[in-house]
Amino acid sequence: MKLIQSQLDYLKDRGKNYDRKYKMVEILLDKCPDCDNVLELFGGVGIESWYIDKIKHPTNHTIIDRDKRCVDVLKRKFPNKQILNTDCFTYETNEHLNLLVVDSVLNNKEYDTVINTIKKFNFDYAIVTNTGVFNVRFNKGMKYEDYWIPFSERLKSDGLYVKSIAYSPDFGMMLISSKECELEDMYRLKNNVDVSLDWRDYRESIYE
Repeated sequence: MKLIQSQLDYLKDRGKNYDRKYKMVEILLDKCPDCDNVLELFGGVGIESWYIDKIKHPTNHTIIDRDKRCVDVLKRKFPNKQILNTDCFTYETNEHLNLLVVDSVLNNKEYDTVINTIKKFNFDYAIVTNTGVFNVRFNKGMKYEDYWIPFSERLKSDGLYVKSIAYSPDFGMMLISSKECELEDMYRLKNNVDVSLDWRDYRESIYE
């Protein structure tokens, strides 16, 4: 997965790692108190959108993706939502958002690009994918806490506060608050236990 890549280019190859990914989405959405106004950046084909709709039922839900093929799928699957075919890095809005969702590549290399994009928005909470945790496996003796704690401190220096983390060895997701708060938990998903399989049915439906 690259910073600018269509989800349709790799979606058919995803399996158990996405079973865990969308369980992370469920876990973090349950921790969000109010999601009436939602903005998704890098919406892809709408898998995360489907989970948000199912769990939080937002009144206002805008989904953005730069890939025309993905946007066509989004418009077909979510006719009552605002779907925009534009560049997520340049999009701006003055709206107050209860939830910002950023499902992109985030690691130390892409940190400035993604975080500067997030900081443009006025939001209560953000659910942000973190792909950098994948590299922990290549650092002998490194614990996952050795990755997450410094990363959370780096975000804090940018005025973003990590409230909760759910992760696997493949990637993680962070619940970030715009208001000062402490990190409450770092939860490592259990293989073959902490999974959500509903996304697989959704994936099949977009190819029908």
